[in-house]
Amino acid sequence: MPRELVAVAPRTPVLREYEEQPLKSNELRIKSIFSAPKHGTELRPYRADTKDQTSPFDGQKRIHIGEGGDPKFPIQLGNMAVGNVIEVGQEVASSQIGDKVFGHLPIRETHTVNQGRIKKVPKGMSSEAIVYSDPAGVALCAIQGSQICLGSSVIIFGLGAIGQMALQLARLQGARWIAVSDPIPVRRKVAKNHGADLVIDPTMDDVGFIVKDQTENAGVDVSIETSGSYAAMNDALRATAYFPIQLGNMAVGNVIEVGQEVASSQIGDKVFGHLPIRETHTVNQGRIKKVPKGMSSEAIVYSDPAGVALCAIQGSQICLGSSVIIFGLGAIGQMALQLARLQGARWIAVSDPIPVRRKVAKNHGADLVIDPTMDDVGFIVKDQTENAGVDVSIETSGSYAAMNDALRATAYGGKIVSAAYYTGDSSVLSFEGEWHRNQLTIISTRDVNSTLRDHPLWNTPRLHTEAFALLQEDRISVDGLVHPIVPFSQAAEAYRVIDEKPAESIKLGIVADDQ
Repeated sequence: MPRELVAVAPRTPVLREYEEQPLKSNELRIKSIFSAPKHGTELRPYRADTKDQTSPFDGQKRIHIGEGGDPKFPIQLGNMAVGNVIEVGQEVASSQIGDKVFGHLPIRETHTVNQGRIKKVPKGMSSEAIVYSDPAGVALCAIQGSQICLGSSVIIFGLGAIGQMALQLARLQGARWIAVSDPIPVRRKVAKNHGADLVIDPTMDDVGFIVKDQTENAGVDVSIETSGSYAAMNDALRATAYFPIQLGNMAVGNVIEVGQEVASSQIGDKVFGHLPIRETHTVNQGRIKKVPKGMSSEAIVYSDPAGVALCAIQGSQICLGSSVIIFGLGAIGQMALQLARLQGARWIAVSDPIPVRRKVAKNHGADLVIDPTMDDVGFIVKDQTENAGVDVSIETSGSYAAMNDALRATAYGGKIVSAAYYTGDSSVLSFEGEWHRNQLTIISTRDVNSTLRDHPLWNTPRLHTEAFALLQEDRISVDGLVHPIVPFSQAAEAYRVIDEKPAESIKLGIVADDQ
């Protein structure tokens, strides 16, 4: 009897005999000569560590819902096969006995399939090339999404079948310089043979540092991650910390002394600038501006987060009628909520675990307010949008859990905009399931980059000028958004509280002790 390769339990492959089924009139029988599995996608069910086996995927809502039972076995193993036709049904016209054919088929000695499931192997094309057509398609999809152009610098993470194809396709797309990263020596060696300019072992070297060092501190234009490794996703991130550091972002104050050459201000003027928390400031006149008449200090200090939020809104391409969810209701999220409405959003949901922030967001017009510690954000949003999900998710919190909720709440083909910086353990973030199936776009926005996404039409000064104007014109409100407000003598403890007890604040305000 012929045999097939199956897993009868997690990580338990066996060759199992099977009986040949009678041939139907539109079927043909193939004798396998070459087969191959998928080393990534297929290993997940084989190991029984995939959502597909433990949490059912709702085809309408396009999210995984609940927890299922034990994974089901046995499962067939293998992805593609090449073979020779040994028998044909009466109605089969596309093939004849002796033809060399291929298809997406499991690993077994024979296959009895409908004629529509297989194709003829082109003359001169090897079986090895045939089984690489599947990972090549996955890689090509990534390359097309990358927008690599002539002269681009690229790094490929993961040098399995998809990564090896991505390396060669990136070069065909026009990449000038390509680095690759993989912990497995044989994969790195083959990648070098196929033209990688820099080959890195991430278990031995700091990938981000080496790439920056090799690109004159610039970094690559495009990173393509094919391995499914969270460590690989984090390899390009760099962080530098130093102490002591001054605390604070913006300050409003009165001019009490001026130098002889100062012409823009005089004693008594009320001014503001990006300044730390201290009782006095001695600065160049170019670092401060006058406070417009009638504009509150609270509105002034919100001009910075408003600029960050406006950058995210512009990157989101929200339009009239869009559905949106905002994750994180600190200062940036509160501004993003109001700016999304100004941009034309019809329906806006918000998500934050802190009650006072949710309450204020409701007061500022949120249509749906969600506590992510109590509710399944993705399910609720899908349920409230007739299973579609939102057009745009804006993540402002820097929380991996919130980003994970965004993956579940966003509609098929939708966009996720991250305006946040992420640190710490990312294990809660799963690129399994919804991310892979729903063809989502994730972009990051940063208001102080040398060029913005809408460059050259928009730059940082124009962006922040517009954000300031919207506050000055009361088109966005800061009512209830500076909380708490404490005297300067309590600044140290208040700052400690925003770190250790975030539920007690939205945006900290500090006033002089004599006010």
